Amino acid sequence: MACVDIVVPCYNYAHFLEDCVASILSQRGVDVRVLILNDASPDNTEAVGQALAASDPRVTYLRNEQNLGLIGTANRGLLDWASADYALLLSADDALTPGSLARATAIMESHEDVHLVFGRALLVGDGFDRAPTPDEGGGDFQLVSGSDFIKRNFTHGNPVASPTAIVRTRVQQKLGGYLPQFYHTSDMEMWMRFAANGPIGAIKDLQAEYRIHASSMSAPKINRAISDREECFETCQFVTENWCKHLPEARTWLNEMQRRMAKDMYWRATLLKYSADERRVCAEFAKRIDPDGALSFLRVKFAIKTALLALKPNRPEPDTVEHFTVTSNIYGWWPGED
Repeated sequence: MACVDIVVPCYNYAHFLEDCVASILSQRGVDVRVLILNDASPDNTEAVGQALAASDPRVTYLRNEQNLGLIGTANRGLLDWASADYALLLSADDALTPGSLARATAIMESHEDVHLVFGRALLVGDGFDRAPTPDEGGGDFQLVSGSDFIKRNFTHGNPVASPTAIVRTRVQQKLGGYLPQFYHTSDMEMWMRFAANGPIGAIKDLQAEYRIHASSMSAPKINRAISDREECFETCQFVTENWCKHLPEARTWLNEMQRRMAKDMYWRATLLKYSADERRVCAEFAKRIDPDGALSFLRVKFAIKTALLALKPNRPEPDTVEHFTVTSNIYGWWPGED
């Protein structure tokens, strides 16, 4: 039977913690251990975590002496504590679906060169009702080559819902921890690091519940015009230079991403639904990454459009920040579908 260690960082999420841990302990077909890591949270995580540890020997509770942030806490759990064959980093506000660990580990048990398996996630929270998710048994899966997986990150952004990503522990510890310079995209960089070392397993089934709410880590990045595009580009640059020496085509993917992103940022910099500061940030980023420099057609077009907009009297400025709207309750890439 496969053994899985699950690291559960918790900061101000004590009210989610019991559901999260229950979704782990009820998994079929695997042996699990849970580490609740209290990141010096000011809420009642201490009381809830200690009670959960006292109620089940599979649960361990630890508290960081000082706040390390998600990345520092994740690295403490995955690198210093995890010792099972497989590991998962699961935020305390997320939860696993029934049978998810058995489905994922079965793929890695059968394919020794696969070190990361992910699936799709059901979004829960504001705007999405939580409903029981059936245990879908073995489920459909595909193996994606490392190069195809990396290319997908360059063309479409992060394809993986983090609570679904189960890794081979020895490979995680060989590759090292999450990088703090990529605050919002450290997981994206990590998935590509795994892909540079072998194929990736993708499961069609819903593997986790991914909570969307105002205090989640992703909220600040999605509620602004530029979102996390700067970090996505910097992450792909880093991956190209450090993990893709065996993939010369990655340089082409990066150049195409650079041109596509510059075009999008010039366009966003002219949208009056964004504030003046947001438009300025978009324009500065576009100019910085524009591969054609000062004489770029896109840059000249942007300058002309900006000048024409400036001639319009009494241009309204937005009163509120635009908020990101999720239109589907399923998140994650299934190969073959856009």
